[in-house]
Amino acid sequence: SIAPMTMSNKNSSTSLGDKPNGEDDISATNLRSHDANVEHVNLSQKKIVYLVRHAESEENVDMQSLFDAARNVRNFQLPQKQDAKRGLKFLGACAAGNTDAPLSDFGKYQSQTMGEILCNDRFLEAQQIQLIV
Repeated sequence: SIAPMTMSNKNSSTSLGDKPNGEDDISATNLRSHDANVEHVNLSQKKIVYLVRHAESEENVDMQSLFDAARNVRNFQLPQKQDAKRGLKFLGACAAGNTDAPLSDFGKYQSQTMGEILCNDRFLEAQQIQLIV
């Protein structure tokens, strides 16, 4: 999914000073003082950051297998052979510091589908995207 975040001023949809309950942790006096100090900022330079969650990786599948195997053991049942094997693979990769896992088959599908959606909607052009990381 894509989640836009704006980080510019107090009127943005996501303010860095907002508390979860809706109260601002910046006092009104400090806010007015802050606004006076940034009047020179050109709001046309506001940047929007779009976050796209990565697709499912082989590591995600291995980690889920570990959880499934652990759940079975907790319930006094033998884990499925495949869950035990993938779970141990996950633990070994973590111990070795190998965290760069390839996409799973489903992850490849997710990635391809998101690419098609963004392309068909002409998202990059419509939003005038300047940088992709």
